[in-house]
Amino acid sequence: MTLLKDRSCLLLLSGFCVLFFISCSSVRHSKRRLLNLDFRALDSANHPTGWRLTPDSVSHYDIFLDSAARGQGYAAFCMRKKDSTPNTMEVFARFLPLPVRGDTLEFSASIKTEGVTQGTAGLIAMVLDKQGQKVSYRAMVVDGESGTHDWTRRFLKLPIDPVSGDNIYIIGILTGNGRAWIGNLQARVDGRPLESLQYKLAASDPGSAESLGKTASAALTDLSPEGMKRLVELGMLWGFLKYYHPAIEEGKYDWDSALFRILPSIVKAPDDKHAYELEERWIRQLGKIPECKNCVLTDSSDIKVPGNYGFLFDQGRFPKRLREQLVRIRENHVAKRNSYYVSYAGGYMEFIHEEKYRSSNYPAAAIRLLGLYRYWNTIQYYYPYRYLIKEDWNTMLAGYLPRFLGARDSGEYVLSCLELIGHIHDTHANIWNQRTDLDSIKGRYRAPFEAVFAEGRLVVTRYLVDSPDIRRLLPLGAIIRSINGVSTDSLVRKFLPFTPASNEAAQLRDLPSSSGFLLRSNRPESDFEWEYRDSIRTVRLPGIGIYDDKHWVKEVLKLGSKGVDRIGSDVGYIRPDRLSPQDFPRVRKEVEGTRGLVIDLRYYPSTFMVFNYASWLKAERSAFAFATSVDTRRPGCMSAGPPSENGGNWGAGKDSTEPEQVYKGRVILLVDANTQSRAEYTTMAFQSAPNVRVVGSTTAGADGNVSYLWFPGNVLTMISGLGIYYPDGGETQRVGVRIDVPMKVTVKGLQEGRDEFLEAAIRMIRE
Repeated sequence: MTLLKDRSCLLLLSGFCVLFFISCSSVRHSKRRLLNLDFRALDSANHPTGWRLTPDSVSHYDIFLDSAARGQGYAAFCMRKKDSTPNTMEVFARFLPLPVRGDTLEFSASIKTEGVTQGTAGLIAMVLDKQGQKVSYRAMVVDGESGTHDWTRRFLKLPIDPVSGDNIYIIGILTGNGRAWIGNLQARVDGRPLESLQYKLAASDPGSAESLGKTASAALTDLSPEGMKRLVELGMLWGFLKYYHPAIEEGKYDWDSALFRILPSIVKAPDDKHAYELEERWIRQLGKIPECKNCVLTDSSDIKVPGNYGFLFDQGRFPKRLREQLVRIRENHVAKRNSYYVSYAGGYMEFIHEEKYRSSNYPAAAIRLLGLYRYWNTIQYYYPYRYLIKEDWNTMLAGYLPRFLGARDSGEYVLSCLELIGHIHDTHANIWNQRTDLDSIKGRYRAPFEAVFAEGRLVVTRYLVDSPDIRRLLPLGAIIRSINGVSTDSLVRKFLPFTPASNEAAQLRDLPSSSGFLLRSNRPESDFEWEYRDSIRTVRLPGIGIYDDKHWVKEVLKLGSKGVDRIGSDVGYIRPDRLSPQDFPRVRKEVEGTRGLVIDLRYYPSTFMVFNYASWLKAERSAFAFATSVDTRRPGCMSAGPPSENGGNWGAGKDSTEPEQVYKGRVILLVDANTQSRAEYTTMAFQSAPNVRVVGSTTAGADGNVSYLWFPGNVLTMISGLGIYYPDGGETQRVGVRIDVPMKVTVKGLQEGRDEFLEAAIRMIRE
């Protein structure tokens, strides 16, 4: 078996993109059951139904259906290249339906070659998304250089993702000369025949989740207070069942579609009693819950954060019989690291098989409601810092229902998502993919300068365009007092709710950034009132298109641009964002003999420094942190893991007797609001050494690996997926890392162009 050349793969993709768009819209659910893998069904042209002869096959191949090959199925495609035209390979092809559920698709086929030279024969299988882009790919080929092969059974396995993928595309190929036969195709998903599975429906099909969501949206107009209360309860119930009921964890149900089917009945029920009866019946239809004697949490000593189930188990909220159903499900929940909707990834969770509903940035009301349910329940059951949320998270569902249902366009919808994200107070959490609707709200132009907050004032620090007019009109160090007639303080208060972050330091960092609201506008020119020394002026400056960066001033190379430097002869300086994993020996050599070392963790480390660098800074091995993650026995509970240790002989090997040479000088770590995630974790790892001190201001307060989440309508966000704590249980989330010498940037320091934190570090080393 050989693989196709890269060039051939590119030709294949480019050659079939047009075919994909033409054929995809014409394939209907009623025809998808007819897979015709044995070529038994024929159309009026005597070609196998569903299979297409490609343009290359007409011009460059003789091809026919050979029924004499019955030993390899009902019939086989026979193909022979009839000319010497290069770079032709595609002969016949078809789309196959993508199953609703499954992880691995296995193809098998019988292939025979005769006199094939300078090429191969076989099959290619791909999963394509709605835009015809390749999601996954495998090739099943026979090496044709030896000339002839008798019938040989070939197999390939293709990873599939029913969410991101839309169709399976299978192609028969022949490159080179000679003849080849392909027949007796079989396809199985996770061991089950493809023809026996439920197929994914196109968004336009009546049975698809998106179509069901659009239909259910009609029930979400003119809701009474009782209807809104039922929606809150339904959202909590839907999420609990999603993460606790074995039938849903095993992927037996499309849980989005299940919600859309029951939603109208719940909302329109004549009273709460009938609504609860519908929900009880809904749960019973999922199947019986087997008794599990080992599922009760007998040892909860490692549970740092207890579970929270919203209102589901409140006395007097739900009928007793319904609560008993839920208790049985909870108490007999079998721990699973991986389920259909959640996958365990090294301590944190990945959320899979979540349809993104990308067909519109403004989904139907029921699909927007689904997005609210998804997010609320993900935070409820999988966010390690749920207990740090200022507000009662159980009230957020009711609070945001009117916002999500009443959003009049994609802009209001995406702002509702953004403001909801802000309530979890996590600097990892924002809207991270580019959205034209959100860009239009923030502004299509940004100010031609950068600015940061110091002492509560917005100070200009850098020009973004090389323009003499801007340099003349606006001095570096100027304090921006107002923008387009509105005071900076007022704008900050207005935009803080739409600037998600763990703490105010990170919010003030992000507000004037390129992705923040403060220095963006839809005006091609904006008025800025600034103050500098004894002058106050108002100037009009042209904005820069947010997608136009060709005129921006290039970054000037700074101290540590090669990752390591010396300040004078006695102070070493490490800039972690410029380091590679191979730089460790060079860094140690460069700073050898210095009195002290500055590690500037205001820059995000580009390499993981936690263990090898710590073995250089710390002679004795010790703990520096521990992590919490979701307890799979009880989603919603967070369990503490073992402590993480570093230092000493780490990395030297178990059999080594020579410890790493430990750096003897004083070590200063510099931190500020730009110190985030890996940089905060690295700070914790290094500050456990006795000769290390941390200097700076409040860090971003977002530690731990991230998990990705999607709101319908293609809205991407993230959360901190692990809880990170000091060995004594002290938190870093929201509060940031522990600082030995607190400092703040001053307006005077910025105006003088000084790095006050670095200056303090150098003084500490030299004094």
